[in-house]
Parts: sequence; C-alpha cells; structure tokens
Amino acid sequence: MEVNRLAQEAVYRGNIVKCQVRLCAALPVMLTVAVAYRASTPRFQVGEKVRIGWDARDGRLLSDAAKRSSQDVVENHEAGSASLRVTSAADRMLILSS
Repeated sequence: MEVNRLAQEAVYRGNIVKCQVRLCAALPVMLTVAVAYRASTPRFQVGEKVRIGWDARDGRLLSDAAKRSSQDVVENHEAGSASLRVTSAADRMLILSS
C-alpha cells in the first residue's frame, strides 16, 4: 500500500518522526505514521508532498472495540491523535480506526 499526500503535520520527537496526512479530501480520515528517525532521513515540512507506504500484509484494520483494548499499544508506539492511527514496530504496522 502506498499513498502520496500533503503533510498536514510533522512532529520530530527524538528518534521518532510522526507525519499526518489526509487520506481523502471528501472524508475526515487522517493517517498518522510514527517511524524511526535517523540523521540521514530527509526532513519534511507541513504542506510538502510525502509518500507513505507499507506492506499490505503487515497492516491491520481494527474495530473501535479492538482499538479500546489496544490503547496501550498506541501509546507505547507514539501514535498521534487522529481519526486513523498507524504505529510502526520494527517491520510491522498496526492500523487503528476510531
């Protein structure tokens, strides 16, 4: 899976960078990605077009009930507050809907 969208928010916190993009103009769904940041990683700015991708086999879309029971996972992986959250742990991604 891959999306090319404008960055709505960019937050650098130590070795983690969070980028938030709007998935579709007609839907109020935001995607927040938290990934490891290295000095060699290019910095991006709000309004800049970014490409976010992940292996579809590594994604999990969960219901609201699953989200509530997985809230500790979200907090432990630095997910931001948004309608749709994506957290990254090693080579796995967890997608949570609200």
